[in-house]
Amino acid sequence: AFMSENHYRNLFETTTSPIFIASVTGKLVDVNPAWVRLFGFSRNVALRKKISDLFNEPSQYARFWKKLNADDAVTDFEGAFLIRGDKIVDCLITAAVRRDQQGQIVGYQGIMRDITLEKRSQQQNEVHHRALEQKVAERTAQLEAQVKQLTAVNFIMQMVASARDTQTALETVAREMVHLFDVHSSGITLLNDARTELSVVAYYSRDTTTPSAVGTVIPLDGNPASVQVVETGKSIVVHKPQESYLTQASHALLRERNTTCMLILPLLARGRVIGTIGLDTDLPERSFTADEVLLAELIAAQLAGIIQNVRLLDKDLQQAYKRLKELDRLKSSFIGIITHELRSPFVAANLSVQLLYRYMEAGMYDELLDQIKRLDQELVEGHRMIDSLISFASLMSKQGELFFEETDLTTLASDATAHLARLVEARHIHLTFNFPPDLPLVYLDQQRISEAIHHLVHNAIKFNKADGSVDISSWSTSSKIFFEVKDTGVGVPPEKLDTIWTAFTQTVDDLKRGLEGLGLGLALVKSAVEAHGGKVTAISKVGQGSTFGFWLPLHPQK
Repeated sequence: AFMSENHYRNLFETTTSPIFIASVTGKLVDVNPAWVRLFGFSRNVALRKKISDLFNEPSQYARFWKKLNADDAVTDFEGAFLIRGDKIVDCLITAAVRRDQQGQIVGYQGIMRDITLEKRSQQQNEVHHRALEQKVAERTAQLEAQVKQLTAVNFIMQMVASARDTQTALETVAREMVHLFDVHSSGITLLNDARTELSVVAYYSRDTTTPSAVGTVIPLDGNPASVQVVETGKSIVVHKPQESYLTQASHALLRERNTTCMLILPLLARGRVIGTIGLDTDLPERSFTADEVLLAELIAAQLAGIIQNVRLLDKDLQQAYKRLKELDRLKSSFIGIITHELRSPFVAANLSVQLLYRYMEAGMYDELLDQIKRLDQELVEGHRMIDSLISFASLMSKQGELFFEETDLTTLASDATAHLARLVEARHIHLTFNFPPDLPLVYLDQQRISEAIHHLVHNAIKFNKADGSVDISSWSTSSKIFFEVKDTGVGVPPEKLDTIWTAFTQTVDDLKRGLEGLGLGLALVKSAVEAHGGKVTAISKVGQGSTFGFWLPLHPQK
């Protein structure tokens, strides 16, 4: 026990934390050296004090004493304590109730920690933090204002750039500048060619009851403010415009609108003033800062450039439109000519061949009959090429109206390929059709799709190998019908698959292709299919053949 008491006393005396022991009445009965150093009292003086004497604020002591007795302990209770010289220190106090074996309170003991420096540092940090927050808030507000302005300028410029015409661009700028600069109204004027007057072409006011000034003509004579801006190309701020000599011609109107300050900006295009922008405010003491003037000048410069470009573009467009109308007339005439003039010789020649067949076939030599048959085939092929050219030109010029009608694709495909029988026989091609009996009817232009089918099958035969095969098939889904032609021909190189649908394109070299046609077949297929709202497809491998096809909607929008 002696050792325990001695050990406890040694810790009590040597610890750096202030420790006190008090009686049941709160009177101090013992304090350690660390406590003496903190409070500055001698031990004898300290033992004449109560815990309540140590607190600077009685209310703090009352809360501490109540909690201690209610809970038998308190932890890190913060308080302000009086030390020698009537100075105050901030401490955290942790205390506990001492009870005897019967549970009766016999005293109190506690340990303290001086947090004065920590608290002062915290307070200083809080002061600095609040000051920093204030600076950050002010700077943030400035940056937000700048961002808002730049965003507004960017928004205005985007709207102006996308405006469908000059008038829309002018009205946009007038409206947005009122909101951006928080002014009463904004007006835009353009200078006449004689440079003697300004015409108001756009106007916007926050007050919807204010009459629009659009259409008002402002003579430069008698308007010193406008004259100064037009002649110098520099902006001016007019203070007290109801009295200023610069606005003497408008004093009555300015008084009626209670205008207190004006900013007039030049619209400068290529160094030449073409008009002005005016901003009016009716707020007392309102003026325009240098930053606001600079921002407004930026918008004015952008608008002036756009106006000038639109004027030049309008002039160019008028000339281009006139030229396009002439070209369109020539194109229509050309299509009309080739439709009749190029077909006529083939019709006459074909009639002559048919007459030769009818009246002379019985007595002809076999060689002569073969030549006439060959001539007949060439006439048919030539006539088909001319029809392709006319159809393609008609589709490209959008003059070929589609005539939709309910169609059996099986019958249409059979009719479209009937004329290819001789070519199939000559090249020993095995031709098969795979059409399901329940294939639904489809709405389409029979002439256009018949031509498309003819070209796909003709290509499959023409570019096939001898004794090859051509498989024609069709199937449908709930909304589409599909048509496909598969051959065993030469195939198409991968690098040319994307270009074969282009007009006048061949898959073979120009010097090697011979009389392979105009290169319009697949282009006409693509045009006809897409005109129906469908899509063409192509899969090919060199040396193994190709599969060309398309799909159409069962019920296309007409």
